[in-house]
Amino acid sequence: MDLMLKLRISKLSASILLLILFLSVSTLKAQSAYHGGKGDGYAMNEVQNVVLGVETSSNFSHSVNLFPNPATTNQSLEILSSNTISFRIDIINILGQVVFSQNCEGDKTLVPLYLYKPGSYIVKIYRGGNYNIQKLVIAQP
Repeated sequence: MDLMLKLRISKLSASILLLILFLSVSTLKAQSAYHGGKGDGYAMNEVQNVVLGVETSSNFSHSVNLFPNPATTNQSLEILSSNTISFRIDIINILGQVVFSQNCEGDKTLVPLYLYKPGSYIVKIYRGGNYNIQKLVIAQP
């Protein structure tokens, strides 16, 4: 009789273990690669204002030069224009924030760089309906 009791207890234990295993497996969910933000599994909908390329309009690109580039924080950036038409300069950081903006006239404009942290910037120069975009690198002296 002791043997029969032990056999029943082991069958009951096996049944309970199978039930627990079944319940734990059925509650598992598949995980996607990304679970942040809106929870849609894709970060694409959450990325905004990213510069993927630099495009220049018309033939404006050959009439403006940045010197020196790369520059250091103890230098001034010279923006050299091939003619004296007025233009506007915007310096944009990698977050898309305009950190400098100035209307200019003449063939040479100086921008002191001591206020800027080392890193990569975009210089956007507007003249009339055209614009020129160039990359600027500012390094430690």
